[in-house]
Amino acid sequence: FWGNNPDKVGLLFTQDWEELVKEYEAELLKTYSSVRVELVTDELNSGSRGVATRCGFQLEGIHRNTMQSPDGWLRNACIYAKVPTKD
Repeated sequence: FWGNNPDKVGLLFTQDWEELVKEYEAELLKTYSSVRVELVTDELNSGSRGVATRCGFQLEGIHRNTMQSPDGWLRNACIYAKVPTKD
């Protein structure tokens, strides 16, 4: 997973994926007052898709042919999002 925010551009997450996604999400919501957190992953990356689902993100759609793999093939991107509920 790569994080992208003003302070941590290109941060490579190397620990427990679910724990880090939840921590990163909490930081975005609290520190940056984010109104939406989005995860984008390759359609064929079942591991990342599973993390997104287990962390409560909803699949909003699949963008076709939006990424290019290192070997030149066009790939589909899954867009997952979580929008905080108002208390």
